[in-house]
Amino acid sequence: MHVLQTILQKVYSQKKYGKSLIKHLNEIGLTANNVTYGHAVWLTEEDIEIMAATGTSVTHHASCNLNMRNGISPVIPLINAGVLVAIGLDDKGINDDEDLIQEMRLIHKPHRLSGFHFTSASLNAVHILKMATVNAAHVIGFSNIGKLKEVNKADVILVNLDNVLEPWISPDV
Repeated sequence: MHVLQTILQKVYSQKKYGKSLIKHLNEIGLTANNVTYGHAVWLTEEDIEIMAATGTSVTHHASCNLNMRNGISPVIPLINAGVLVAIGLDDKGINDDEDLIQEMRLIHKPHRLSGFHFTSASLNAVHILKMATVNAAHVIGFSNIGKLKEVNKADVILVNLDNVLEPWISPDV
C-alpha cells in the first residue's frame, strides 16, 4: 500500500482524521506483520513506533522518491526501531529502467546525509543487501528465498565488486 509518499498525504490525514495516517491505519486494523507500506517518506517517530510494534514493513523506493521530489524515507530510524525495510521499485525511477543494482547503489548515497539523528550510522552494504534479498523475500511472503541455506531455493549471481565499487576500471564502462 502506498503510504505517505508525499507531504500532501501527511497534511491531508491530519486535516481529515486529526491524527497521523499511520495512527489512523493502526486504529482500523491496517498495520500488521503481513502489511507493507510503499515509500513511507513522511513518517513521525510515533508512526515508526507503531509500525515496529505491529510488525508492519516498508519498501524503500529511493530513486522514485528522488525523481518525484517526494523526500527521503527515514530508513535508518526504521531499521533502528526494528521495522523490516526492503527495496521497492516502481515506474518512476531515475533511469526508468528498474535496475536493482543501481537502486542498491543509490540507496547508500542519501542515507549518508545528516537527518533524524546526526550520530546515526549510515546504511552499509550489509543493510542494503538484506533490503534487496531476505527482506524483499519476506515482504512478498516467501520464506524459502532470499538467503543461501540448505532448505531454501537458490538463485546465485556473482558480482565483480571492482566493477561495482570502482566502475571506471571496467572495460565495459
